[in-house]
Amino acid sequence: MMKIITSLIFLILSIMVISCESPHNSPENISEEVISRKVNTSYSLEAMGRSQPENDTILKRFQQLYEKTAVHEYAKFWVDEEISRPYISLYRILNEYPAYTPNILTIQKKEANKYLLKFAMMAVYEEVPSLDIIYNILVIRAENGQYYFKSLFSENLAQLNVKRFENITYYFDDEDDFSIGQAKQQVQFENKLVDFLEVRKLYYNYVIFNSAFELYTFLGYDYHQLMFLSDTKGGLSMPSKYFVFSGNNKACYPHETVHLYVGEYFPKYHNLIGEGLATFLGGSKGISYPAHLANLKQFITEEHIDICDYLMQFEKRQTVITAKTSFKYSFGAFLCDLVYQKKGKEGLFKLLNSGWNDEELYQTLAQLLNININEIDRYVKNELSSFVPSLMFSE
Repeated sequence: MMKIITSLIFLILSIMVISCESPHNSPENISEEVISRKVNTSYSLEAMGRSQPENDTILKRFQQLYEKTAVHEYAKFWVDEEISRPYISLYRILNEYPAYTPNILTIQKKEANKYLLKFAMMAVYEEVPSLDIIYNILVIRAENGQYYFKSLFSENLAQLNVKRFENITYYFDDEDDFSIGQAKQQVQFENKLVDFLEVRKLYYNYVIFNSAFELYTFLGYDYHQLMFLSDTKGGLSMPSKYFVFSGNNKACYPHETVHLYVGEYFPKYHNLIGEGLATFLGGSKGISYPAHLANLKQFITEEHIDICDYLMQFEKRQTVITAKTSFKYSFGAFLCDLVYQKKGKEGLFKLLNSGWNDEELYQTLAQLLNININEIDRYVKNELSSFVPSLMFSE
């Protein structure tokens, strides 16, 4: 039965992807011209609508949601949930990559007035179909007859065990998944982080899973590329909801804790610097920042890369160096350390506030390092030749 369902889904995807729309403007610059963007549906879904006539109303409701370009507008389409702004995840999925369009796969009736809507984000690049994610949300029919959306997140969270430890509320499936010793390590790391960043301690939630596959399934995904990597451990933070998710079965996750605090207190950070600081202070993929830096040095030396190209080209910035190291994480960490060593915390905080876009980042780096950004290849290679990494409190 599962094979039949899987085959049906991918058959639907193959048919639907042909009608995917062309790229839109980026989420930061959404304008009136993208208001007409359209949700795609399959013929099979329309055919099934004859036996489930409410499908048409649900699809129209989802189309209305998709036309909204501001995150606050999603609130009026949502049922009340205990977590803060539960619609942000869906907003990002629908808007983060404008080339991708939602394609409705199924609408399954779960019980009276409750449905599961499954959709795929699809695009076509050079005539080749591309699947980004497959995601699920709940649809609830209210007493007034109107349909509202709800995340699977809240329902799944309610099924877990809960334990409070100091400022952290832990969620886990089994008592064996929670370690007091690891929770103490988490608090110790957090105390040092709060002192270093000169901010107030946050009260937040921490959810423990055995793998990244479990984590993303919990959040509502049927497919996300991180669910199926050979190294299925990982994590995620949602600063807007005050959540840290551990996909490595541990109650201590320094890297994602840094993301939580940066998202709260330095919201205008560039992604390269956000991942860089989290790696600089908290390591990544189970290895320390100095180990990442060593991998970066070896990569630059052996591959003879142009640092400027890798900094300024988005695709090259994502280059995987080893199974545990990528250019974005290791180079971002090096930049944070370099600025910290030359300009102290004041310079590092300025780098964190450099802004979301590339141009703002380049301007800030040029100012902090007193260089022409186009000369960064020579500058970085010269610095790396004798650079000694800072041993921060994550060591």
